[in-house]
Amino acid sequence: MNDLASLNDETDGAAAMLVGLAEVYRQQFDAIRADYGSVLGGEAVVDMATVDRLLAAGRS
Repeated sequence: MNDLASLNDETDGAAAMLVGLAEVYRQQFDAIRADYGSVLGGEAVVDMATVDRLLAAGRS
């Protein structure tokens, strides 16, 4: 994540959506690691409001 943040800084924000998407994946990975059964059951997934918020940062 630090490398992506640096890339975003170096590109004057052009990589912001990539940073947001990586954060979505990180959150989902953490949920799977914590309790993969609940993720398979449809629980403990990253909610769409979070996804929208993280990706919106890349569009602004």
